[in-house]
Amino acid sequence: MRYIRYQRRGRATYGLLEGDTVRRIQGDIFAKHSLTDETVGFDRCRLLAPCQPSKVIGVGRNFKHLFPRPGDVPKYPLLFLKLPTSVIGAHDSILYPSPVTGSIFEAELAVVIGRRAVDVPEQDAPGYIFGYTCLNDVSSREYRLEGLPDAGPGGAIVKACDHFAPMGPCIATDIDPAHVQLRSWLNGELKQDANTSDLLFGPAQVVSFVSRFFTLLPGDVITLGTPTGFVIMRAGDTIECEASGIGRLKNVVKARPR
Repeated sequence: MRYIRYQRRGRATYGLLEGDTVRRIQGDIFAKHSLTDETVGFDRCRLLAPCQPSKVIGVGRNFKHLFPRPGDVPKYPLLFLKLPTSVIGAHDSILYPSPVTGSIFEAELAVVIGRRAVDVPEQDAPGYIFGYTCLNDVSSREYRLEGLPDAGPGGAIVKACDHFAPMGPCIATDIDPAHVQLRSWLNGELKQDANTSDLLFGPAQVVSFVSRFFTLLPGDVITLGTPTGFVIMRAGDTIECEASGIGRLKNVVKARPR
């Protein structure tokens, strides 16, 4: 199944994607809800982020090809955080904070949590996963501020700025997360092309590990890492990120108005 979240009469609502048609859902897909008879064409929907996470947890360097030397492979997932204000929809603009002049884009498969999870054993973790979405893990790399301390690869100003987590266009519940093709394009030029079969830590491993440190709530998102190929994007660029079976993000980079 494919779930979207879209704007209807000035309010956010969920819908079930059926081909090119969206059937409106009454209620919250993570709680009590029902299908209505109201439908609308998918191309007429103003898409929002497919969920509203209380937190976005990222896994860095999670593809095997990033570690040519076996001795460098981490024993556990390398985690970082993004904020709820980082999240935007599949077609929203990425507005750079005023100090940021350049960032990288990172096409990723992301887990959407379906129910509260604490200290979940790995073998039980799939039962806590609602579905999967596509996420662009935007990470700042260049700044106007001279002498800005190095925040490290997982620092807040690198990962957690506003608009640094475009996601969508839907949540897919019936895909095989071990065989998702990830691709990204910069102004129409293919930059990333890899498969999640090369992930170092899979969804169940990551959900279990994360739940040992953080309480995961319905709608929370864990993004699973990106392959090589990303480059700097600047204001005026168009970035597309795609996960097979889920769909494509298309976001224009802009400088945030002061």
